[in-house]
Amino acid sequence: IYYKDARPGAWWDTRFRVEHEYILMFLKGDRTAYFDKSHMVSNVEKYKNKGTTRLTSGETVANTSGSEMSTKSQGTVFYYTPSKSERVEDSEIKRIHPATFPDAMASDMIRCFCPEGGIVLDPLCGSGTVCVAASESGREFVGIDLSEEYTGIAAARLAIRCPETEYEMRQV
Repeated sequence: IYYKDARPGAWWDTRFRVEHEYILMFLKGDRTAYFDKSHMVSNVEKYKNKGTTRLTSGETVANTSGSEMSTKSQGTVFYYTPSKSERVEDSEIKRIHPATFPDAMASDMIRCFCPEGGIVLDPLCGSGTVCVAASESGREFVGIDLSEEYTGIAAARLAIRCPETEYEMRQV
């Protein structure tokens, strides 16, 4: 889940404000071909590991009170700065698209599920966030969109952020 730090709009008085979006991951086969979340593990100072630990057998074992854990792994809720507040050279172009998401989210997902030199497919490339993140992280990409306007936005962002990247834009 991507938690959006959304600001309330005028029409939210008739329903609850939507503060999250699902991050869908489609896999082929029984298990992920590649997964590396090491770039998302953060150091936590003096994190106290209290309570119990559940073993694979189902048993629980009491943790030693006060033991330290030096790292904290990413869970299932992702917190990113909303894309409209990103301070990057292509943000004005990106904002033309009505449904953007943070560059960091695309980068994190790509680095988790695609090895360097791999190919990333974005079947709804919109503003080109995934294409830019793939290029910047050493992956090739295929971006597809039905809208000529959106492929134009993606091409403009790639020209600014990744001028050395060779790519071809086609209208489908």
